[in-house]
Amino acid sequence: MRRPAGAYALGVEVLLGLVLGAAAISSIVALVLTLLVQRDLDSVRAERGEALAVLTAGRLPEFPTEEVLMEIVSPQIISGGVAEARLLEPSQADSLRAEGWFVGISETGQAVGLKLPGRGSFPAVLTAGLVALTAGILLLAALTPAFLSKSVTGPLRSILSDIDRFMPGSSAVSARASFGDLVGRLSDRDMELARLRSEAELRADAAEERSAAVVSSFRSAVIALDASADLTLWNPSAASLFGLEPGDSGRPFPADRNEAARRLDAIVRSEGAGLSQDSEMELDVEGMTRVYNVSIAGARSGARAVLVTDVTAFRDMERRLAEEAAMAGLGAVSAGVAHEMGNTLCALSGFIDLLARGHSDPRTLSILSEARIEIESALGMIASFKGLATQGEVRQEKIPARSAVESCLAVCTETGARCRFEAGSLTGEVTADPVLIQRCLLNLVRNAQEACRGEPVDVSASIEGSCLVFRVEDRGPGLPAAIDVLGQPFFTTKKDSGHMGMGLAISRRIAALLGGTLSAGDRQGGGAVFELRLPLAA
Repeated sequence: MRRPAGAYALGVEVLLGLVLGAAAISSIVALVLTLLVQRDLDSVRAERGEALAVLTAGRLPEFPTEEVLMEIVSPQIISGGVAEARLLEPSQADSLRAEGWFVGISETGQAVGLKLPGRGSFPAVLTAGLVALTAGILLLAALTPAFLSKSVTGPLRSILSDIDRFMPGSSAVSARASFGDLVGRLSDRDMELARLRSEAELRADAAEERSAAVVSSFRSAVIALDASADLTLWNPSAASLFGLEPGDSGRPFPADRNEAARRLDAIVRSEGAGLSQDSEMELDVEGMTRVYNVSIAGARSGARAVLVTDVTAFRDMERRLAEEAAMAGLGAVSAGVAHEMGNTLCALSGFIDLLARGHSDPRTLSILSEARIEIESALGMIASFKGLATQGEVRQEKIPARSAVESCLAVCTETGARCRFEAGSLTGEVTADPVLIQRCLLNLVRNAQEACRGEPVDVSASIEGSCLVFRVEDRGPGLPAAIDVLGQPFFTTKKDSGHMGMGLAISRRIAALLGGTLSAGDRQGGGAVFELRLPLAA
């Protein structure tokens, strides 16, 4: 049975309508999925905020202050995980939750409020874009059939209807001309679509190149893992730090590549899927301990993005600021103590002068002279202590290295420590104050003698590279803690002996004022080694 010519045109319109309808349904489904994913992300963010608030509240002491709270949350604030934090009364919890804060309450009843950074405008822009795309496709689905009927299928239907009415001889001619015209129009449309597709692919390639360039420019290591924990993307910083190679794409993370890779693999495996959390790891890189912040962002599908940032400079800055704050506080206290003790010692010196006038026997005069020397020494120590605890400047000048070593020899003579160097064999100059060098080494030698209890203490000096190096070695029990802890003011393991814990703190302060460093480590065979490095003058 021969079908009417208009049936074919109608079939084209129906097929195009079905295609556009399917596209509209796909856009609606994508919009719904986007809204559901945003809701899930909001839920995850709320869970993270509540967990972080409860964890922070649990770390607070019994009587916390705002400064203590800021010390606890400062890593989160620096890494961008927390925007604000404050101590609260339990009665304020509900009102702050209504304002978007997350509140945690410890077992002691102390409440902490945390405010996380906003998500930005990208989710709203994405949702608005999907809404606009869906509306456009729906509008296109509504208008395209009418446009197609008017511009393409309508003329085609008219042509085919004319063919049905013509005679067989003339219908072939008309059909050939109409078909040729239709083919020409479709060819033009196909060329236009090819051009638009080519431009879209070029724009997509350019956008991908820009994104890759941005990720590659990050100094932090960026790694993307799929749901199976296989590598999908990393930047040059990650390749350098974890030893990743081009052939690792699509494979599990190579935990056996180096120590950094092993530590990161342990951190990633310890985190739950779909969670976002920050942690830190310490690595020995080229003989230096560096601290890295590891931020993991995951989805419920199991895919993860890992950002590893070197925060060693931030940690060093925090440590230096803490030390400066401690020394500033110490200076404020010592100023008052030095003033009062100085007045008292000056009065004692005056009384000794009065006693000396009334006695002429040699023994009494010798005792009074010794007492006067001790008082003058105490006054000098108080002045030095006050100057070191504050930011005051010290007198420095270029001196031969042998002069600095002679100060070391004086310390060995005073304390009985063994010298393992010759002053005349050391050449070069240092910018320093011999008195401060002697005070620093004296503190180190006396600490060593108290630690080894009768065992000999060795003191050596040498030129190593561009530094004059003094070493004080003992045969005691070794270091009870790191030098950063031992060098804190008032830290001591000998409180029962009346020590204040200021020797190492003052020695570290002297080293810093002279532009050098003071380090400590365990001695091979037992004991400890303290090393004072002073840069040689150019």
